[in-house]
Amino acid sequence: MKRTTFWRRRKFGPPTKRASTNRGRRLVDEPLKRKTLQFTALLIADKVPGSERYVDHVAIFREARERMECDSFKEVWSEISRWEFETNLIAFATYKALHLGTLTRERSSWLWTDDQMTRRLLKQYPQLDEQEVRTEIANWKLGKAEWIEVFLKQADNHHRPGQGSNHQCCISKIKGFQHISSSMATHWRHHPDLEHCMTAIHDLVIRREDKRLKDAAVSPKKPSRRRSAAASD
Repeated sequence: MKRTTFWRRRKFGPPTKRASTNRGRRLVDEPLKRKTLQFTALLIADKVPGSERYVDHVAIFREARERMECDSFKEVWSEISRWEFETNLIAFATYKALHLGTLTRERSSWLWTDDQMTRRLLKQYPQLDEQEVRTEIANWKLGKAEWIEVFLKQADNHHRPGQGSNHQCCISKIKGFQHISSSMATHWRHHPDLEHCMTAIHDLVIRREDKRLKDAAVSPKKPSRRRSAAASD
């Protein structure tokens, strides 16, 4: 400890500890939380229940400023802004409930080289040596060794994902949720309120759709031109 420090403490006493506040962190987090919740409201407003169409989060992120002027966004925003859940929990629950970033895997051609086929055949049939396997592969190319064709079809179906299988990317790949890392996603995935938040999102989507259908049924239809002309005659 320096001599000036000893002198300062003898004259003014020990240093007083400042009260720890989160004011700086709060000022930084508030704009991010608001943007995250706004983007979440845009995603929920675009969801149509019962539709197989996935929510296009890329287009929504690109057109966020224009979409915020719509009544559907304002309706959802007024609802979720009053929820007591954490903002990132609402974002993760929306990501899970709306299946954001879901891709459909398609079957593609799977061409094996001679070395790959040799290794797989030697693993499956250890009683054969490498030279015999390569000879059988050469015969298979000439259309003689049919048993290799059967083996390759079975291995092909086993090692490839099935057609139409779905895969959801990490939430950090979603524009608007990039601040939620994979470790944070693991935390929210095991959060005890996740199921309640997802249920609230599903209920909100269904209520909005029921209201839309009810308004469409109540709204009067405009008379056609023929009927209006006949009435005037």
